[in-house]
Amino acid sequence: MADSGHYARPRHCVLVVRIDDVAGSKRSSGGGAGEEALATLARVLLRSPSGTAMPLLQPSDIVGRHGEGQLAVLLGPDVDHESATVVAEQILDGLVGGGGQGDGPQLGLSIGIALLPIHAPTAEGLLFAAERAANLARRNGGQRVQVAEPVRP
Repeated sequence: MADSGHYARPRHCVLVVRIDDVAGSKRSSGGGAGEEALATLARVLLRSPSGTAMPLLQPSDIVGRHGEGQLAVLLGPDVDHESATVVAEQILDGLVGGGGQGDGPQLGLSIGIALLPIHAPTAEGLLFAAERAANLARRNGGQRVQVAEPVRP
């Protein structure tokens, strides 16, 4: 008999961090504005939030570019919904709440969260679910975190 609790805790979590208006930044600031915004975002992800000694991300977390104006963050194994939400909110605070001052433009962000296997049964589906959630956050005004819809059985 299989252990019915093996899905009780997600195995992986993906955040898709979307810069809300990369196209507008390019028009107003020149073609390199999107690249500058991604570099600013990466710097925020790699430093400690104000008042803490810990960086936003852990050594086991992986960050990669995901299309134009987006980064994907694979959080370490066994991250739960609450921990992922805290990380996503700290990312928003790091750029929206003044943490990005001196590093370039303040950025409007939309962040989507998806957890395996709650929001998708595969790695590809997980990334797609997080991207859909980030797009929904953007459509709902941006500057927010949105958790993906659970997979329906």
